[in-house]
Amino acid sequence: MTLHSPSQSRVHEETRDAPDPAVVQDVTAWVGQLVRTLKTCRLYDEANPTVVRFRDDLASSLATLLARWGALRLEVSSNTLTIAGGEVHVARSRDDNLAGVLHRDGIRLLTLEPGIDAREVEGLVDKILQVTGPSPGEEDLVTLLWDADLPHVVVETVPTEGEADGGSEDDAEKAPGVAWPKQEAAASALPATSAAEAASPPRSDDWSTEEHFVDLERAFDELESMALFEIARFQEEYDAGVGEDIVTEILRVLEDYCASDLIAADREALAEFIPRVLREALALGDWRSTSHTLRLLRTADPQWSVAEFSANLCGPFAITTRKVVGALDRQDQKDVDSFLSLAREFGPPLAEWLMHVLAESQQMRVRRPLARTIAELLADHPERVIPWLSDERWYVVRNAVHILGWIGGNGIAGHLRAAAGHVESRVRREVVAALSPVEHDGSRSILLKMLDDADPALFGTVLHQLAMDDHRLVTERLLELLRAGTFARRSEAERRALFLALATRGDGVLPALETELNEGGLFSRRPEPDRAGIALCIARIGTPAARAILEQGLRSKRGPVRKACLIAGASGGTSDD
Repeated sequence: MTLHSPSQSRVHEETRDAPDPAVVQDVTAWVGQLVRTLKTCRLYDEANPTVVRFRDDLASSLATLLARWGALRLEVSSNTLTIAGGEVHVARSRDDNLAGVLHRDGIRLLTLEPGIDAREVEGLVDKILQVTGPSPGEEDLVTLLWDADLPHVVVETVPTEGEADGGSEDDAEKAPGVAWPKQEAAASALPATSAAEAASPPRSDDWSTEEHFVDLERAFDELESMALFEIARFQEEYDAGVGEDIVTEILRVLEDYCASDLIAADREALAEFIPRVLREALALGDWRSTSHTLRLLRTADPQWSVAEFSANLCGPFAITTRKVVGALDRQDQKDVDSFLSLAREFGPPLAEWLMHVLAESQQMRVRRPLARTIAELLADHPERVIPWLSDERWYVVRNAVHILGWIGGNGIAGHLRAAAGHVESRVRREVVAALSPVEHDGSRSILLKMLDDADPALFGTVLHQLAMDDHRLVTERLLELLRAGTFARRSEAERRALFLALATRGDGVLPALETELNEGGLFSRRPEPDRAGIALCIARIGTPAARAILEQGLRSKRGPVRKACLIAGASGGTSDD
């Protein structure tokens, strides 16, 4: 801080020009901002967001002002601040008399120079608050500003001895040189007034100036203080409201609305509006709010159609489906279970849309329980899954087959016939699994057909399921596969699966197995049979007739036959060497 003598200020006052109205207006605005900041700082703690914002705005607006007009020279009197003779602040009450605070401590000119930073502005505000607080201390404002080391704050002062609070030299110069009359003399000099004059209404220029003026200022200060508090409260409530989703807010309003007596027009309006809230709640992934909205909708409109709502979700509102899938794939198992419970509340008509959700989901932990829930909803309507069997996406077809398998019943076999020939092996494997609970008369023909072009893994799966069917057509097909010229080219796993299936046929296949065991030889055109596998198959049948064939084979003149039967006997088929 810099100190100057008052003579420099007088020279400046003598040579200054008339004030620029634009400068006076801008400075008046900033000084008013300074006064409001001081009031706010007295009302709230320094960490209060309103106080912090007021201080920051004060520093930034001062920097803008100085950049535009240059150094700010505030001339100080007992109740007025001026710039180049133009008033920028007049004290309306003792509480906001900023000029009086500065003047009391001897400051006659306060200059704020360009380059002042936020720290210096904070220091100036803090020192003014210190000398105007409940415990101002013994130091005056000039001393405090000097100790604060504010290089861009310059003050011009005069000694303060002999000055009363609120008095000044310029006030004495302006005071009229007329002595006030004594009260007694004034009272005796007044002429007596008549009763009529006393009762007459006052003239238009008779009014009480001071008392009402003070009350008005006090009321203004109270309103301004209250306004700051209310602004802060409103901001907090607004921030809290922004943080809460719109569906929750709407549900509160709807609850109050539905609690009143509704007329037919009210119910009609609700029936049009609540479905939009329902879609919004779904899109947000808020299953609890969705369930609540659904109950409100059914209360307001008992005839509301879930089927129509589901159709709309599959059509023009497909964006809702994508948002639901995104929310489900991000949520944990507890939230997924909540969604499945919500799906049951909607009922079977929602299954069509749930199939779309199942097709889009990328998480197995979502797809598997969702498929089971769809199966529960469509337990009596498996035909609604059939259109999805012709979808071009193989994984969607597999999902549909999976659902039909959970639904079960002999009726699904006919629907699965087309999917049994799907190009994707994973779909065909799912068909085999779905046919497992179907009666053999319904699944037999499909499974036998699938053996024609089955890959090794599927070949064994189909044979394992056919092994439980004792129909003669199955036996004939198994023997046909054994005698086929391609048998020798099959993998070891495929041959083993065929032998395990033949072992379930009993004595009926023993003649054919015995023939195959002894087939081949030097002059045979067929590939050498898998004699060890055939012998083990006979041993697994385990009947007396089967053991007799093995015993006879041990006595055969052909070494490969004896060796195969020996292997089968060593494996437990027979104890005869």
